[in-house]
Amino acid sequence: MRILPDFDTPSRPMHLLFHADRRQTTKLRSFVDLVTRELGPENLLNSP
Repeated sequence: MRILPDFDTPSRPMHLLFHADRRQTTKLRSFVDLVTRELGPENLLNSP
């Protein structure tokens, strides 16, 4: 998500770790969905 389109910053890796088997709050699920949607499935690494 670009907030300042005329300003470039170096890209950095982002890691999102959470325990998928535990009860997730609505806030956590919404954040995971947002990150997944913004990064796209080609940038996701699922655990084995």
